[in-house]
Amino acid sequence: HADGESLLALVNDLLDFSKLENESLVLESIGFDVRQSIAKAAQVVQLKAEEKEIELICHVRTGVPSHSTGDPTRLSQVLLNLLSNAVKFTPRGGRVIVGCAPGEGSVLHFEVKDTGIGLEASAMERLFQPFVQADASITRKYGGTGLGLSFAF
Repeated sequence: HADGESLLALVNDLLDFSKLENESLVLESIGFDVRQSIAKAAQVVQLKAEEKEIELICHVRTGVPSHSTGDPTRLSQVLLNLLSNAVKFTPRGGRVIVGCAPGEGSVLHFEVKDTGIGLEASAMERLFQPFVQADASITRKYGGTGLGLSFAF
């Protein structure tokens, strides 16, 4: 079941990437539950985190409204890609935190922190480019397409 969901997520990422390239991706502006979006994204990676004995923490700061307006599908896509990478690159027994904090006006700040392998400064410049990973050894060891984080940028 999880393999099917992973394949579906990859196909959807590829289709969305194509829309981004063609400048035809339309963002929705609808009401959604912020906490529920974070919890759902965390729930998708929870089993993998448990397998690696990774502590997965969701932290929504005071002042974040329960409901907001935006594109919950794209938010979930970005959070899921960030969380998937965090769990993938965090060693057994580590910690992954997904959080949300209020910003100016109706802006919300989302972040994912982990105790993973980290990145060299030179790799950070390429991180959000499609089909790029830090180096070839990362692909061999951890797998992946290098596509996911291009949506977070």
